[in-house]
Amino acid sequence: MVSIAGLRGEAASNAVMKAVTKAKRRVTLSICGLRFLDETEVEDIPDVVHEDMTLPAPKPATAPEKKIPSSDDYVERWTIFLEDAVSADELIAKWKGEADLRRKIDWPDPAEATRLALQISKRVEELKKENQPDLITRRHQAEES
Repeated sequence: MVSIAGLRGEAASNAVMKAVTKAKRRVTLSICGLRFLDETEVEDIPDVVHEDMTLPAPKPATAPEKKIPSSDDYVERWTIFLEDAVSADELIAKWKGEADLRRKIDWPDPAEATRLALQISKRVEELKKENQPDLITRRHQAEES
């Protein structure tokens, strides 16, 4: 509600324009199905308590820092990867991708990291052999083409 009692000239004109603007906003919101007051209509309600509704500034976007696992957890996780691996290339890429993480791990026994690397190397060789066709299969493929 906009009161124009006692207003003259430009002040009366501004009050009428404010009332028209509020009416148009109300119609627009009701057409959209949003039947609630906006911030300009709340000003006119007497005895309203205004609360600060500003949101805190967003924190700058940073990549989430990976939790550094214990050496035992890391070895256990890689034991599972080795069992489930189906491709030597996939295994190599994963191992290389975690190089920085391995450097951050506190290895109580440095030989443990070396043993893990040897296990991975063996598994990579096994996977390469499994995925490499034997001599007879290659001859059949050559004959067919």
